[in-house]
Order: sequence, then C-alpha cells, then structure tokens
Amino acid sequence: MSAWMPRQPAPYGGGPAQPPPPPPYGAPQPYGVAPQAPYSFGAPPPSPYSALPQAPAAGQIPLPLSEQVPPEVYQQAAIFQLGEPTAIYKPSITNPLTIIGIVLGVSILDILLLIATFNAHIIFSLLIALPIVMVIWGVRAFMWRNVRIYLFTNGFIRANGMTIDAVRWDQVEAVFQRAVRNRYGNVIKYSYTVRRGDGAVYKFNSLIKKVADLGNTIQHEVTKVHIPRAIAAFNSGNPLYFGKLSLNVQGISKGSAMLPWIQVRNVDLNRGYVRIWQNGRSMRWARVRVADVPNLLVFLEMVDYARSRQGLR
Repeated sequence: MSAWMPRQPAPYGGGPAQPPPPPPYGAPQPYGVAPQAPYSFGAPPPSPYSALPQAPAAGQIPLPLSEQVPPEVYQQAAIFQLGEPTAIYKPSITNPLTIIGIVLGVSILDILLLIATFNAHIIFSLLIALPIVMVIWGVRAFMWRNVRIYLFTNGFIRANGMTIDAVRWDQVEAVFQRAVRNRYGNVIKYSYTVRRGDGAVYKFNSLIKKVADLGNTIQHEVTKVHIPRAIAAFNSGNPLYFGKLSLNVQGISKGSAMLPWIQVRNVDLNRGYVRIWQNGRSMRWARVRVADVPNLLVFLEMVDYARSRQGLR
C-alpha cells in the first residue's frame, strides 16, 4: 500500500503567482491514520473474508458483489470505514495475449496498407503513425490490465496488484472531468482525475469499461459531501474557488473581472465549455473549459444556490 504524506490541501485552483487562499470547506480528515470514530453515514463495515472468493463453476449463478471483493480490499475498506461495496470496475481488456494480438494484428495490417499505398505513390501520415499509436496503446493497456476500482458507499478503493489505495468521499478535494469530442462535437471518450486532500492523484480513462458511469458516480458522491461545506463557506462570506472561476455573495468572477449576480442571465454547458451569460448582452461574458473546472457539479449547484438566494430564480 502506498504511503500517504499529509499536506495542507490546495484551494480550487489558486494561481501560482498569488498566495493560495484558505481551503473553502475547511480542513479534511488526517490521511496518515484511519478514522477513529464512526461517521454518521453508511452501514458498519463488513469483516474481512478469511479466504479469496472462488469463481463460479460453468452454468452457476455469478457470485454476489460482496463475494467478488478480495479479502485484502475488504480489510482496507473496513479500516477506513468505506461501508458496503456497490460496484466493481475493471479494464475492457485484461488478457495480455489479447492485447499483444491486437497490437500485432493492427500493425501488420497497417504495414500491408503502407506497401499498397506506396506502390500507388500515395503515403498517408496516418498509416505511418498508426503502429506507434498502437504500441503506446498496448503499453498502457498492459499496465492497466490488473487495475480494479471498487466502489463503496463511503468511498472507493483503487487496486493494482498488491498496491491498494483507499479514498473516502470526504477526503476528496477535487474531481476533474475531461471529454474528447469528434469533429461533430459528440463525446467519444471520457477521463476523470480525482485529487485527494493530501495531494494523491487517481486517474481513470477509457481503458476502464464504463468509465463514464464510474466518473458520474464519483462526482455525485463527492458533490453530496462538498455541498454542505460550500454552502456554509458561502454564507459566511468566503469565496469558493473553481479553477479560473470563483463565487462569492457578490457575484461570479473570472480572474480579476467580476459579474454581480443580478447581472447573471444564465450559466450553461456547451461542447465542453462552461459559459456565463450577462443580461443585456448577446455575447457570452466568459467561457472556461469544463476540464479546467474542479468539482463541476458543485460549481453548478452553488451557482443555482447563489441565484436563488438573491431571488433570481
């Protein structure tokens, strides 16, 4: 299990040229030790199993979710009071021979196409680069083949072989979402970055099967924890930082520019951007990439809260 080094958590995107503002929601729990007192949410953690679960025989009903969790993972879940398991995520391809076969097959086909196009005096840069891309994909897929993400009611565990990291929802400082789109604006893949309060970072990409479901669950669970803290900080007059954007009782800011709440017409999402619209103007007041906004759902919830508090909704 990796060592955890405590640090003062960073705010939502304080710039390097300025001293970082205080954490908007207060300091998280210490990370070097497990919580000593039960938390107010979630069921009591289960006891670790004494033996690894056995795979079901052919024709049998698959094992229940709780019996698919290895005992060493359950042990960490019990120590950090993560509650009951709710889902398991793993890579789409876990067999190393399949990974090697895909890389070799695509590369051989690419070489044959290159020979054919060369004879026709046509060389496509895409065909030249494809074997390199496939090798990179193969290396990443091989490195991720043993990764498993176990979701629990109060957090998640990322396991890769003997390396097991437990993260409670109340220890997560920020979640970033990134979407890759095609030329028509449609999302073709998602990736998520989870930053724990001690600086540890966990990334989940398209190599994980149903990574969008995993990312959505993480975002919603973290949002449920952050919203009460954000509301308390907001009502106390403290600013909330979301990367390049920040909120306070006066309005919404991007850098040094501030738009009072009474002038905010709408805040929406469009093709991977957060857009802020001002009353009386056809052009947007500001636009920021979704990938640059930590805790996007918290930001959107707090925009709605601030506007309703001003009687603007």
